[in-house]
Amino acid sequence: MPRLVLWRLVAAAGLLVGLLLPQAGTAAQPCTAVTRVGDGWDRVRQPAGLGTVKVFGVSPRDPRRIWVSDGRQVARTVDGGCTWLTVYWVPVIVTVNGGDPENYITQVLVSGSPGAETVWVVDQGGSLAGEPRVPSLTVARNGTDDFSASTGLPPVGGLLLAVGAGSGGAFAVTRPVLSPGLGVGLGAEENATIYTTTDAGASWTRGAALPTGFDATGASVAPQGGLYAWSASVLLTSADGAGVAPVRLPVSRFSAVSVGRLLTVFPGGRSALVSADGGASFTNRTVPDGVRGAAEVPGTDVIGIATPNGTLLWNPVTAAAVDLTPRGLELGELAGARGSVPTLFGRSGPVLAWLPLNATGRPVRPPSIPVKVALVPPPRVAPPPSVLTPASTVLSLAPGETRRVDYRLALPPVPGPLDVYFLIDTTGSMQPAIDGLRRSIQSIVDALAATNFDVQMGLGDFRDVDDSEALGGWVYHRGQHIAPPGEGLRQALVDLRIQGGGDYPEADTIALTQAVTGAGQAGVVKAGQEAGFRQGATRVVVLITDAPFHVEPPVYPSFPETVGTLTRAGVKVLGVSIGDGAVADLGRLARDTGTLTPEGGIDCGGDGVAEVAEGQPAVCQIDHNGRGAARLSEPIIALLKAVEQPGRVRVQATGTAVARVVGDVDRVMDLARPQAMAFAVDYACGRSDKDTELTADLRVSADGRPVAGAVARVRCGGPAVAPRPPDELPPINPQVAAVVVPIAVPPGQLPPPQPVTNPQSAPQPGSAVNPNVVGAAAEQHQKQLQLALAVQEAEPVGGGEQLAMVGRPPREELAAARRLLATSLVLTAIAGAVGLRRQRQFAAVVVGGRGVRSR
Repeated sequence: MPRLVLWRLVAAAGLLVGLLLPQAGTAAQPCTAVTRVGDGWDRVRQPAGLGTVKVFGVSPRDPRRIWVSDGRQVARTVDGGCTWLTVYWVPVIVTVNGGDPENYITQVLVSGSPGAETVWVVDQGGSLAGEPRVPSLTVARNGTDDFSASTGLPPVGGLLLAVGAGSGGAFAVTRPVLSPGLGVGLGAEENATIYTTTDAGASWTRGAALPTGFDATGASVAPQGGLYAWSASVLLTSADGAGVAPVRLPVSRFSAVSVGRLLTVFPGGRSALVSADGGASFTNRTVPDGVRGAAEVPGTDVIGIATPNGTLLWNPVTAAAVDLTPRGLELGELAGARGSVPTLFGRSGPVLAWLPLNATGRPVRPPSIPVKVALVPPPRVAPPPSVLTPASTVLSLAPGETRRVDYRLALPPVPGPLDVYFLIDTTGSMQPAIDGLRRSIQSIVDALAATNFDVQMGLGDFRDVDDSEALGGWVYHRGQHIAPPGEGLRQALVDLRIQGGGDYPEADTIALTQAVTGAGQAGVVKAGQEAGFRQGATRVVVLITDAPFHVEPPVYPSFPETVGTLTRAGVKVLGVSIGDGAVADLGRLARDTGTLTPEGGIDCGGDGVAEVAEGQPAVCQIDHNGRGAARLSEPIIALLKAVEQPGRVRVQATGTAVARVVGDVDRVMDLARPQAMAFAVDYACGRSDKDTELTADLRVSADGRPVAGAVARVRCGGPAVAPRPPDELPPINPQVAAVVVPIAVPPGQLPPPQPVTNPQSAPQPGSAVNPNVVGAAAEQHQKQLQLALAVQEAEPVGGGEQLAMVGRPPREELAAARRLLATSLVLTAIAGAVGLRRQRQFAAVVVGGRGVRSR
């Protein structure tokens, strides 16, 4: 093939690809107008240019095709709310006697198949002062936006439209003209009347007159055809509009009617009347209290019902209800659409939201995101050392002389066992927080491990009493008991699902009580779901929610009852409020359980700024949107690091050289933060101790765990001196060698001790061996401290008054001594020992008394 022809073919192919592929900058943009609000609901942003949405209509077979109106104009979307187009305006605006000038369009109804819908707009019209309104009907046919006035209806005082499944059939229920004079010669009617059309409003046929005084508040077409119209106390039915008959009900008033596969009437309270034969007979069913609006979901048995406590899906056959209230939205007007995905729609003020359902009318739960949490044990970080200065001391004293040595203890954080139980609200709009906790759990585990917390974790979630096991859900559920972070916690996070939350407050007090006691609550929570806190561990509940607490006994424990339960069990509560809805109750709970912010405050956002000041309740508030909840690790880590771990720090001084210990050496400190302690020890030689050597051993423990130690050697020589009170002695600054002692770590985290065979390591008769130090470590520690003491004694001491290492040895000797000292420090740190084998029998020293020697 000639090269020119080949190049032309390549160019043509490139041109074709360029034409077929989308050009740069023309790729479809993600839809930002629709957001998830919880429990599977999607919320659509109000169309630009429209006022507050007041009515809406949905294509019966395609839930993505929606028409909305603010009372003056109509906009439509064919892509689920991502884009909108205004398609209709009220042609004439006349203020209705000082009333709302935007209350014109009262109905937007849609019938027919996707792309060929008929859109019906009912306009109640305006009026001149003192005159009635003049309603009208405008229709767009065959899927177009071309609206035209419907003809054939007489002047009426009001108009209520009901459309069927087809594109052209509809019923109109008229209201009589209020001013008889206006209707003279215009064919006005005195009674409400039914009109029918089969040609999408091009013409109307007059049907039956309705009873005198009947004022329709609702109308609907049954799936099999036929009209139902109702007022507050009368329900009428008509097969074809030509005749009308009342439906006999055992009640005098009702609040809502649903016309679907079953006819359902809601008379108020907790009862509903359900008919499978079009109203000839009814069966009583139990329904959630206070139904004020209902709408069937075509093609399913379920009905969406609106109550003062939220939005529910209710099955009139089984009387089962599933609470699916979207967080922060109180839905009033409801509608259903069939399509390939049955959908329930609701309106809350200007906000429109919809909920996809499966073929049986159950909510379609969003799939759980992959949880990439292996929860592997993090690399162990060497604990920072504690330092007791001076760690070794050599003194020369005369018999009867006493000398004081000042000590300083620098204690890094030495936290004890920490049990963390995450308790998360899984209602409504908590999905971002759940996802944030899933993504954050490994960071939380790693951050605590890096600070040497011996942490174990568990997980529970809670909802509301309306989500009890009797309705197939739960109020409180333990997903994982307290245990080392691993597969159990990971799976519990995977299993979290949002559901329920009918009213705004949630069952926090039930969940907290059950997590502590596991006692169960009849008909509400199964027993045996306690968190499982370890004995002796610091117990913490991290409570994550966006709503206030239910505190109404006897169902919900009160605040004082809940605080009492937590306090008796020694449980602290850290709060994470998603938004500001839970801040007040979380703050009160943290304050009443003594969970307050320590010095320095709490940096909830990880930006170096403490949002919670010292002394305030330990509660972090984060954004209610996905960005805030996704960063859940930062506030949780900050809160957990702020938890105080009170523990007893004790200094024990033993040995024949100790006269007394001066200072507060047995105190409670916060072991989760660095601490410092100052004290002094008076060392003395007895009058009969001439030419003898006395020893002392100092041990520091934190909550019973050895953390630091020191030794002293006192040489008693020279003539005896008269004793003087220790406080009158001149200050003395002995040369010291600081010994670094690693912090004790939890069992199982140290390498196993290597056996050491040394006859010198056997304890002398009557001596006490530190049970916290393995034999090999103690032996090495003893040898290295003896080296350090030997270095300090390298220079002869004269007169009993000069301290060790005051003289200046030759350069070579000094270098050798320094090398020996450095070697002792390194080997001591490796051994991890905290005690020195004593060279002679000694007895414990009581503060203020002198030890008893035994030779």
